Amino acid sequence: MFAFNCEGSSNLVAVPESEEESMSLNTLDLRPTPERPLLLGLLVDVSGTMRDSIENRRGTATTRLESFRDALEQLIQKAGSMSREGTDQKVAPLLKLFAYGFGFGGLLSVLFGPSGPSVRDLLALPGTPTSTVPLDQLTSHWLEYRAHVERLAPEMLGKTPMQEGFRVVRERFSNEYSSDHFTGRPVLFVLSDGDPTDATPDEVSRVAYDTKGDGVIVVSCYVTSDDIAEPRRLYAAPREHWPQGARLMLDCASEVPPESSFANYLKEYNWTIEPRGRLFTQINQSEVLSEFMSVVLSPLRAGLETATSGYSRMGERNKVFISYSHEDTKWLKAIKQQLAVLEAEGLVSIYEDTQLEVGEDWYHQLNEMMRSARLGLLLISAPFLGSKFVRDEEIPRLFAQHEQGGMKIYPLLVRPCPWERVAWLAKLELRPQDAKRRAKPISTFEGPAREQILVDVANEIADLVKR
Repeated sequence: MFAFNCEGSSNLVAVPESEEESMSLNTLDLRPTPERPLLLGLLVDVSGTMRDSIENRRGTATTRLESFRDALEQLIQKAGSMSREGTDQKVAPLLKLFAYGFGFGGLLSVLFGPSGPSVRDLLALPGTPTSTVPLDQLTSHWLEYRAHVERLAPEMLGKTPMQEGFRVVRERFSNEYSSDHFTGRPVLFVLSDGDPTDATPDEVSRVAYDTKGDGVIVVSCYVTSDDIAEPRRLYAAPREHWPQGARLMLDCASEVPPESSFANYLKEYNWTIEPRGRLFTQINQSEVLSEFMSVVLSPLRAGLETATSGYSRMGERNKVFISYSHEDTKWLKAIKQQLAVLEAEGLVSIYEDTQLEVGEDWYHQLNEMMRSARLGLLLISAPFLGSKFVRDEEIPRLFAQHEQGGMKIYPLLVRPCPWERVAWLAKLELRPQDAKRRAKPISTFEGPAREQILVDVANEIADLVKR
């Protein structure tokens, strides 16, 4: 675990990473193999609004769900052709896929009674609770899987539990990586109109944010009948005239990893990528949907995988970076006492700034600590939030690392302060919390209750770095 004292550092200037370090992050070749395939998840809005139509090249209208079904079929066919090997041209299982639909519980469910949850595994055939399907199995039995999804259609077209959908797939990714071996970072393709009914847009964005922090690359498709964005352009920020649904879907998307197979594929098809552009686009034509879905297959192409570099396996790193104010040394020591137990068991690695020797380039080492850490533990207090170094140097770096899927952010409220007024904290869920899930400073607890809070924090950190 890394600890950094942010006091007295406001006169420092950021030191850029060396070219060698940048190369190690962006050009690592992690080719999918049958033993270590690429993991792809699909999260599809099947609520009532998906009955609306979009156009296709022939000028005819098709529903959003029909367009997705057709685009998925083309995706499977394309993946199969890219993965054929040997003289017998068999499809190699270089990709494993799972798919969830959110929005079950339509009119027929109301009339005849609900027969399942509002978020369901679309590829789980009768008799199997969940299903992650290898590519060779999917291509050879596609008609069977397609028929299964079509049989589920009468129970679709309900409300839009988008937050629950993200929570389900986030847990699914965690379970998959704990039980199987994959190459690179997983990819989640999300298709929705961004109009949740189970949570506010900020609450949905928070779960998507945590999903990206787990290392998942989120590709986001905003389905609409209107023209709100320039065709084949990836935006870094929403435009003023965009509706709330478009803003939410953009916020859910990951930034395009620079010099990646994603970026190379999109440039090849003449997409314009703004600086720090996100993997987000509007879909109001079925051909654009099919083209954008193909982005997820770019790591299977020759020269692939810079997009999935950085962390070859989720959860392999157990380093935690602690950012704190010198005035909160008391709380640093308190949490370290609990974390030391985890270190002794080999669950986390504990580091702090006193380990830096005099005369060393500590600032460069600090940047390296942030870059390699799995979790950033922030001890929130008024002195911490008032630090110029935290605002101008540390928080932007930590959030950039999180956005790229390399770090989880864990804000721990140690003393009372007006943290609700701090913009970058708005997306985060602070710990600890009271019975009503409101953030409550550790300093307001006493005796055994405070000790138990610190134990709970340590256990949650252990679970997060393991996941």
